[in-house]
Amino acid sequence: MDRDGIYTHYKKFKISQDLEKIWITELVNLKLINLDKKGNWNSVYFLNHHSNFNHLDKILISEPLGKYWEKCAFLEELFAMSKNMRLSKNEIHIVLNFISDKGTSIVKNTKNPTRIKDLLAKIKQYELPDN
Repeated sequence: MDRDGIYTHYKKFKISQDLEKIWITELVNLKLINLDKKGNWNSVYFLNHHSNFNHLDKILISEPLGKYWEKCAFLEELFAMSKNMRLSKNEIHIVLNFISDKGTSIVKNTKNPTRIKDLLAKIKQYELPDN
């Protein structure tokens, strides 16, 4: 995806694939460190956006942190990520239960939990793929 020619401009620098791999590794490590900090939704977004599905276990021991919208985004990104991954039905159940448990907790502590209730409704209606 090229946003406003940024990718085309970046390619002009001819960064080696080895250096790009080093950068991505550093970024992934930073995102994993940030899983225990406010705004950790961004870590889940980054991992999903870069199709880096090797750290689901670390996400599932993290709490959605930050403001209400950040907690919602964490769970929404995790749900999106779970649909992009090749998970067994059991693994999908684990992710959906995590989202349900954390989402239910957020609902209890929020005055207007419409966004999280919408997500909880989506996961209840989610049909498991045939594996």
